[in-house]
Amino acid sequence: MNKYEDIEQFLKQNGYTFQDVVDALGVVPATEASEALGKHSGYIRQMYVKSPEIFKTGSIVKLSKTYLITKDGIDYLKKNS
Repeated sequence: MNKYEDIEQFLKQNGYTFQDVVDALGVVPATEASEALGKHSGYIRQMYVKSPEIFKTGSIVKLSKTYLITKDGIDYLKKNS
């Protein structure tokens, strides 16, 4: 069993889903955050690739093909854009 399977099994045994973990961490997919900012769905991804320095340190991470951004990171972008 690999790490992913271990985590998946732990979550299932304890009645949690991956979405529960994402919600608890206070992160959202970058596509959703982009739309919440009134931008097109690829906005945050494109900005992160072009100008990562405009993001609050540690507020965005790429997991597989999905970028996740913290709610604090979204607020930081709102204030500094």
